[in-house]
Amino acid sequence: MKTKRLSKVSVDMLRVLIVICLLCPSNHGHAKKRLVKVIEPTYYQVNKFLFGRIVVFNKESMGGIVTSEGKEILPCISPSVVNEYSGPDGVAYYYNKETRHGTLIDMDGNKVAELPDGVYSNPIQHFNKGLLHVYKLEGSKLLPTMKWGMADTSGKVVVSPVYEAMGGVSEGLINVYLNKKGGYIQTDGTVVHQMIYDEAYPFYNGVAKVGRIESGKMKYGLIDKEGNMVTPMEYDSMQDDFSDGLKAVGKLDTKSGTWSYGFIDTRGKVAVPLKYSQVGTFNEGLCAVRDKEHKYMVAFIDTRGESVIPYIDKSDVVGNVMPRFNDGACILYTAGKVGVIDKEGKAIVPFEYDNGTFLDKTPDFFNVNGAQNRVPMFVNDRAVMMHKGKWGVIDKTGRNVIPAEYNQIVGTKSHSYFLVKQNSKWGLVDAEGNMLLPAAYQALTINEDEAMVCYKENNKWGFMRIVD
Repeated sequence: MKTKRLSKVSVDMLRVLIVICLLCPSNHGHAKKRLVKVIEPTYYQVNKFLFGRIVVFNKESMGGIVTSEGKEILPCISPSVVNEYSGPDGVAYYYNKETRHGTLIDMDGNKVAELPDGVYSNPIQHFNKGLLHVYKLEGSKLLPTMKWGMADTSGKVVVSPVYEAMGGVSEGLINVYLNKKGGYIQTDGTVVHQMIYDEAYPFYNGVAKVGRIESGKMKYGLIDKEGNMVTPMEYDSMQDDFSDGLKAVGKLDTKSGTWSYGFIDTRGKVAVPLKYSQVGTFNEGLCAVRDKEHKYMVAFIDTRGESVIPYIDKSDVVGNVMPRFNDGACILYTAGKVGVIDKEGKAIVPFEYDNGTFLDKTPDFFNVNGAQNRVPMFVNDRAVMMHKGKWGVIDKTGRNVIPAEYNQIVGTKSHSYFLVKQNSKWGLVDAEGNMLLPAAYQALTINEDEAMVCYKENNKWGFMRIVD
């Protein structure tokens, strides 16, 4: 009898231990995260978190700054606030209505400096390499014009606001426009290259794309930091930046109206001959191309221009956007359906998904003559796909991580989280398919770097923190 009693106690204890293990998150390798409310819905508009700070606006469209702990470091008193802390020791900008000055404050809301009289910034600007775009108003009060310059984090104007337009700092230089012509200056305002171009783009890999109108048509070339012409102004189309060290270029045959595309390297030399009717951008060493002979088919070449994946039967593009490899896989359209191939051209996800528009906002953008193109792709083994008119998330084996039952899905940059929309309401799901927030909110935004979620209820915004 004693032995049986001890056996029953052991069984009961074992049951208790099992329950404890199941309830204790620390005993799981992939513990489900949870969200804790920091601020109840209070604000009528919110920006994004940077270094634990966010710009918020009240009903009167007056902005302030709140910390991720919910502490207000700047009351909602300004019509213009720029929360672009360039680091933990950075500053933010706001317009002080009482003093009528642009004012810089530190991370705790303490005043650092005031900008000179008549010098301001606005919410669409931001600090870049420790510099803030600022402007002065010139002309009449009825038709004022903005002239742009830059101030540093101490409030000192280091580039006089005399320019009609201004880019950011790229490799130590800033592209600017004066009298409708583009050129380049240093961060102290010193003119490096005179304003002689009709278009001037940022520097990448030591060279910059510039354009000049010739015979009524824009022609593009490359210059180096000394202003030397690396590539003549001979291209009708040119990718803004480089991908895998190559830049797509194109020429138009005005007689036939046909285009020929290829690639140049960072020295401006032709690396892939201009023999294609359409090209994508390189990523992970591969690029999608098509030629006149294979008008409705796609192939993939390497950075030497060698064929890696031959033209795929019945493959096509949608919305004139070429497919792109990422995370070792490429989402491809074939015979009216969508599937996934690996770098050997082998189908790793069956071609059974709908040939629809990808709604995921996370894929990278690439620029060709200022046009932004969205490319659907895998990120960290996850991709947003549509099936039978509903959206879900799959991995590279085709497994449904998030069932295709939503009206829309938007992933974070790393695809660690997904915003899901159902019946006009938004929820939050993690990369393992765990529902963190039900689809019950008017709107959601997430900053995974800051582990913060902004949520909207009854037309007001509040904050939550993601915790383990």
